[in-house]
Amino acid sequence: MPRWIMLFALLILAAACAPATAPTSTPTKAPAPPAAATATQAPAGTPKPVAAPPTAAPKAEATTAPASKPTGAPINIGFLTPLSGPMAGWGHTHKYGPQIAVEDINSSGGINGSPVELIMYDSPFDPRQAVSMVRKLAEQDKVFAILGPYASSEFEVAAPLANELKLPVATTTATKVGVAAANRPWAFSFGLADDYTLPPAIAAYKKTYPNIKKMAITGDTKSAVNEPIVKQLYAKLLKDAGYEVVGTVPFDTGTTDFSAIVTKI
Repeated sequence: MPRWIMLFALLILAAACAPATAPTSTPTKAPAPPAAATATQAPAGTPKPVAAPPTAAPKAEATTAPASKPTGAPINIGFLTPLSGPMAGWGHTHKYGPQIAVEDINSSGGINGSPVELIMYDSPFDPRQAVSMVRKLAEQDKVFAILGPYASSEFEVAAPLANELKLPVATTTATKVGVAAANRPWAFSFGLADDYTLPPAIAAYKKTYPNIKKMAITGDTKSAVNEPIVKQLYAKLLKDAGYEVVGTVPFDTGTTDFSAIVTKI
């Protein structure tokens, strides 16, 4: 199941109020059936009547009443994703999950009679714009919660703002280690960060290639997400796994020619 669907289900579940339980009527004792009439003995030689076979009751056809159109006050959900810039392709693909979920919920009657409305804004990997969009969704659009933003650099500034506004901000794509945990109780990340995924990957690699003893680390150290992973996390996890780390060879964001890096390694 896609993480967006799980995340949207959790937010919608939080928005819904439990319906009131219908009162249980007090059971009454059914009256006793009338006593059977005493059978009169038929005269000798009279043939006994043969009872007709019981007639089966016709099966009732199941009918499903169409869901009524939601008419209550809308439940607004904010959504921040890159719709322009270098990651627009990902952002436009990313938007379909929440849109389908909203259509499905509203076609089924909404939440306790209230429709869900998705309010979407472009957030093209710009932390300053992410802050503006989070504030706009909270203060102008009065959203119940925000899905996004997409990038870790954006979520890093949106997560503390979630606590200030007391508004749930949840991302499925930002993976920088520790951001969500440092901004409880209002910030959530449903992406799998590297401190969670790397240990089993390193263990599997070591099992497959048991004769390798030395490692060199290379990575983008200009990215807000990758810098602590390249400089700290990889080195720690590899040493913990018993490897000798011979050095780190960094490169900048946007590098396309890796010949010098490969030569140095």
